Amino acid sequence: AKLVAEGGVDVFESRLAGHLGRMLQQKGRENLVSVYLTASPREQALRYVAREVGPEARERVERSVVIPKTATLEEALTLASSVDSAVKAKVGPLIDKVGARDEVDRKRLLSLYGVDYQDPSAFDVVVNTDGKTPTQVAAEVVAAVKSRRKR
Repeated sequence: AKLVAEGGVDVFESRLAGHLGRMLQQKGRENLVSVYLTASPREQALRYVAREVGPEARERVERSVVIPKTATLEEALTLASSVDSAVKAKVGPLIDKVGARDEVDRKRLLSLYGVDYQDPSAFDVVVNTDGKTPTQVAAEVVAAVKSRRKR
């Protein structure tokens, strides 16, 4: 936080980046933009399947799974696992841990700092990454940051 406050850091990643940025801006720090990347529960589950099982498993699941936008990560992974036996074998035993970890992190940061890291309202730019490549996301972030500088 001290390095960011002094201007010695150009880019950093943190679940609390927006909240830290807001605090620093209130203390006079200029030229600071916080970016929140989002992905739907469906996209999160599909990315997890691709990482843990493989891209071909993601393709199989993607064609047949329906995941509500209001699902938790745990629910999304459960639904994704239910449509493919290979995914169920590899991801099924991890679902409780993955879902619980996210909720534990959220509660811990809320109790320590009084902020919900899943609340994007503290961030200057919010980018939904569903269906986008890293290059596309990066271009969208750069464009959003550039447009903020012109204000």
